[in-house]
Amino acid sequence: MTRRIEDWSGRGLRDLLDHPQIVTPLDPFVTLHDDPLRVLRAIRFAVRLGYPMDSALERACRSPRIQERLRIKVSRERVGKELEGMFKGKNANPRQALLTIGRLDLSSSVFLMPNESTVVEDEDGGSIEIRHHQSGQEQTSDVEQGWKASQRVLQLMDAPCLQSSTTTTTTTSSSSQFDLRLWVLAVYLLPFRKVTYVDRKNKTHLVAEYMIRESIKFKNKDVVAINSIMESVDGFARLLLENSNVGSLSRLEAGLLLRSTRELWVTALWVAVVLQKWRQGNEQQQQQQRDWSAAGKAMQEQIQVSLQLDHCWKMRPMLDGRALIQALNLPKGPIVGLFMEEQIKWMLLHPDGTKEDCQDHLEQFQKQQAQQEQ
Repeated sequence: MTRRIEDWSGRGLRDLLDHPQIVTPLDPFVTLHDDPLRVLRAIRFAVRLGYPMDSALERACRSPRIQERLRIKVSRERVGKELEGMFKGKNANPRQALLTIGRLDLSSSVFLMPNESTVVEDEDGGSIEIRHHQSGQEQTSDVEQGWKASQRVLQLMDAPCLQSSTTTTTTTSSSSQFDLRLWVLAVYLLPFRKVTYVDRKNKTHLVAEYMIRESIKFKNKDVVAINSIMESVDGFARLLLENSNVGSLSRLEAGLLLRSTRELWVTALWVAVVLQKWRQGNEQQQQQQRDWSAAGKAMQEQIQVSLQLDHCWKMRPMLDGRALIQALNLPKGPIVGLFMEEQIKWMLLHPDGTKEDCQDHLEQFQKQQAQQEQ
């Protein structure tokens, strides 16, 4: 051993110590063309080390030819693994990683749109036509506008918002936890939350589901989690607005949202906080600027402390299916599910109610159903 550092490029020590930056030893276009995954690896190193990327390297990352090769030459599993490296581990910074991906116009090369359908629905119920190259890439400007919106939304994830969501003093070790990784990913996909596509089997799915499952090949639990957050975020945003306006929270609506999102409800709530900030920024006439981070913290505290709704999805019905059939003389079938749903709603509204009170309510509900059918 010589105990000496050999600098084969002749500039390694300078780039590491004198002027820290992320560079390639050869021409960056040649380096990235040889293995386009190095685009994402360079971003991962830049984010983890806090080093800027060399300007020539950034220009190569923006090259349409390099981006096309990243889309079609690199397996989606490798893309997902590199992205996961930006999200987890020491010095990981998922927000900064996605901001850099967006700044370098790489979002469409990382998060691919589905090829199975040429039409997707937007959040207003209209349709956006997605035309494809042979390689499967969209030509319309709608998608690129969506990625630009993603950049703006990420900018709203300020430190106070993060601090409020993770440092509340009212939570305990048994409370549902905030997931930073899923929060950042869901916020980035917010502009696409209501966009759907129809697959070859004529089934409708969220585009966000495709991006997580097929584009970056994350685990199925991540696909399920992002789907759940996307489907519930507007409900949480509505509760945030109502709670901010009237100062009280509907126990029933909050409970039903928690039962649908389960352990993800805290993360979904804080995605809704960012959504409300985004909506507020889009309002042309802003008569009142609201502190949505403070509103989110207050709502989380109400749910966990005042309403004691955390883990309400584990609540067992007072009357199971067999008991419902016997008590109300119900036929077997879908109608049992209807009465089970009504029972859960009653239990959410009456946390101290008894089994007898619950059965009385269901009998009244049964009479109302019979009257409506007449």
